[in-house]
Amino acid sequence: MRRGVSLGTSVLVLGSGQRGLANVVASRSVGAGLVITTGLAVDRHKLDLALELGADAVIDVESESTVDRVLELTGGRGVDVVVDTTPRATAPISDALDVLRPGGRIVLAGIKSRLMDGVPVDKVVARAGHHHRCDEPEHRRQRGGGQAGRGGGGPAAQDADPRGRLRRTALRDRPADQQGAR
Repeated sequence: MRRGVSLGTSVLVLGSGQRGLANVVASRSVGAGLVITTGLAVDRHKLDLALELGADAVIDVESESTVDRVLELTGGRGVDVVVDTTPRATAPISDALDVLRPGGRIVLAGIKSRLMDGVPVDKVVARAGHHHRCDEPEHRRQRGGGQAGRGGGGPAAQDADPRGRLRRTALRDRPADQQGAR
């Protein structure tokens, strides 16, 4: 899968807050085949709302294993896309890696406000598969030339603007000694 959620995609939304519920609606509106949402027991009303908004299943992470339940719901295949909207908690990222099918996508949208020791990098690499970036010269030639995105093609990096927000920049626009800096 190269583009995210589309017709038939299986999606796990970690978290049932505003962003989680918005992802349920968005996933369903583009035709996701299976939408699963997680939440806490105290947020049962949000899990119920997720069902009303189109989730096929909800998981109370305090009473059942996210990994076991997702694998059960997907027949052991795992999901195509995981969207983590959980605040502070880092365990959902590990769960995401355990249920993501090879070549799937993880969207990390939950603010953790801390560093993560013990990130299972090998799991990330094993699940990553090949990613073809649309700003690679080969892709531009196949699409009839032109510039991809605002950076005009070429390797891209993420930089923080003065307000701390991320923006994409083309590495080729930087001095050679700064191309590895982020």
